[in-house]
Amino acid sequence: RSVLYFISDLDAFAREIFRVTQPGGAVFMIFSDKSALQRRGFDPEVFHMRTLDEVAESFRQVGFEVELEQVKGAYWCLVGEKPHHV
Repeated sequence: RSVLYFISDLDAFAREIFRVTQPGGAVFMIFSDKSALQRRGFDPEVFHMRTLDEVAESFRQVGFEVELEQVKGAYWCLVGEKPHHV
């Protein structure tokens, strides 16, 4: 499961992941979106819940080419590829 729910500054997290990923490399994250976590009663005081679009946009903004794919039920996989030319 993802640690994404415990990251308070998603943009800073995405920047750091981009920085340490080699050109042509990729990052894979599996997580549930905000609505799924809310339905399961996750505490918003503890968990940082985000929509799929919010997560994808943070990773796009730093330079990743992003794809989202539903893997099972409420779980999604974000694949972020760092371009070779960076």
